[in-house]
Amino acid sequence: MTVEFEEYQICFEKFLAWVNIKVYEIATREIDSEKLYYNKKGYTGSGDWVETIDEAEIFMSGYIKWDGCCEFKFLDVGHFCRYDHLQSFADLLVFIHTEAGRMMDTPLEGEFKEWTP
Repeated sequence: MTVEFEEYQICFEKFLAWVNIKVYEIATREIDSEKLYYNKKGYTGSGDWVETIDEAEIFMSGYIKWDGCCEFKFLDVGHFCRYDHLQSFADLLVFIHTEAGRMMDTPLEGEFKEWTP
């Protein structure tokens, strides 16, 4: 399942006891259409964009487990110019965690859960 959240495209892959994620940063959008552009794998600067996530640089990957434990790997440098950019990134992490819990039918707010297959 792929979901757009603010300036990110998130790919979720559900398994029995965890959800894998890959996050792609949306570099820009066409004003008069729905077309999105992403930073190209190995990009060197602004304007080095591609139209598909298959060709795009992964901004972040990781997983969320059934008990709420999660791990994220940043494959590129996260750069935040202002406080609102940092807040947007924090909102992204909360969104990913919450959506993964919904996908596993496990609300992940609060305490960690006991495994019950």
